[in-house]
Amino acid sequence: MKRYIRANRNEDEMSRRLDDIAECARALADVAEAETDEEILSILKTVVPSAKPKSKAGAIQSLMHVIEYPVSEYLLAYNRERMRPTVIKDVLACLEDAGLSPEKMQTAPSGYDESYLLVPAEELEWTDLKVAASAVAREFGIKPDTGVIGGSWTSYEFKLEGCPFRIGIAEDLDADPSGKTRSLQFYL
Repeated sequence: MKRYIRANRNEDEMSRRLDDIAECARALADVAEAETDEEILSILKTVVPSAKPKSKAGAIQSLMHVIEYPVSEYLLAYNRERMRPTVIKDVLACLEDAGLSPEKMQTAPSGYDESYLLVPAEELEWTDLKVAASAVAREFGIKPDTGVIGGSWTSYEFKLEGCPFRIGIAEDLDADPSGKTRSLQFYL
């Protein structure tokens, strides 16, 4: 069994999209050099199985249409990764200004790359989540995924500079590796 070690979600996405872009680019170069309709169709079927081009120009147009998505997704992931350090720094400063003391955690909640402890489990009160989420919403003028802060939510997702992050009550794997203990965290 092969073990896969993740760098982070953005870098994984960029790697996958680069592979897709390279495959489309190779097909585009092969179509440009192809001389018969059968060659063009054979090359195109490797990338666009449903394509039925009527000419070399049609095949090139199909490939250009297909390559748009991975290029767009690559650039979005690249920009998220580029903005990530700035977002982390700005959000941490905002949370400190709100009276919290963010501390980098060793282990992030499942599915996330990085986490910062805001309030430990033994000190956590339900209002702490509202205070932290409200501070971020007010400071950056952004709304959480729920649209409003309050109610019975356990976490809020925000997007700043295209970089998504959460503020919520999540499993605290540093305090309890079983995942039964929960603390207030900023994680992305």
